[in-house]
Amino acid sequence: MSKISLLTLLSLALFAFTGCQPSSAPDNAATTETSDSHDDHDHDGHEGHDHDGHDHEGHDHEGHDHAAHGNETIDAAAAGLSTDALVHLEKANAPKTLADAIKKLTSMQSTIAGGFADDDVDSIHNELHEIGTLLEQTETLAKESDLGDEKKKQALAAIDTLFDAFGSVDAKLHGDEGADFSEVSGDIEDAIKVLGGLK
Repeated sequence: MSKISLLTLLSLALFAFTGCQPSSAPDNAATTETSDSHDDHDHDGHEGHDHDGHDHEGHDHEGHDHAAHGNETIDAAAAGLSTDALVHLEKANAPKTLADAIKKLTSMQSTIAGGFADDDVDSIHNELHEIGTLLEQTETLAKESDLGDEKKKQALAAIDTLFDAFGSVDAKLHGDEGADFSEVSGDIEDAIKVLGGLK
């Protein structure tokens, strides 16, 4: 499983375990007490029952039982998650062909290189997270393409190089062991050239 897929899975897990929570917490290191703001909102327009005591007798509350949630919420930091791992909701459309994917990769690589050259990593933050998804899409398109076996191997090797290089840069940016962009930029450019030659 790639690093990006793992981050996506962790992001989805974070969303799956959050939601409408009662206002008390157990003695658990990875949980925090919820605020009283739960009582301050109109819960799907069904006023007239006791929200202060969270009494839900007499109806199933949209097909789920609050008792199943327990009395805890997940503390993302204690669980080792960060907002950088969240799924971006404004995703660009996936490329339909390998040629489109390579064109998009080339453009994104150029944007990322420019951001590092200008020492403005904040301007390329989204691209640094989107490149993993684009690489996964490119890998799928390469496997499904009508390229000959040798060219497919070259394409997949180039994509692996890009995964490793950009993954290493991302790790370093987040304080883990990794590489500066300047250390892997040559590998990235070479891999992009290999892919560009396959069109």
